[in-house]
Amino acid sequence: MEKQPEAITLCNLECVLMPNGEVIHDGKTIGWFDKMKKYLTEITQE
Repeated sequence: MEKQPEAITLCNLECVLMPNGEVIHDGKTIGWFDKMKKYLTEITQE
């Protein structure tokens, strides 16, 4: 995304999921697996 939208916009955000269920982005906890699992999609390396 190059420009900030003027309306509320649904976006994807790359994050890491720790073994303890903690979801982290940019070094900060943004949530927990049990509450965010329906929004998480695993990225696989090819």
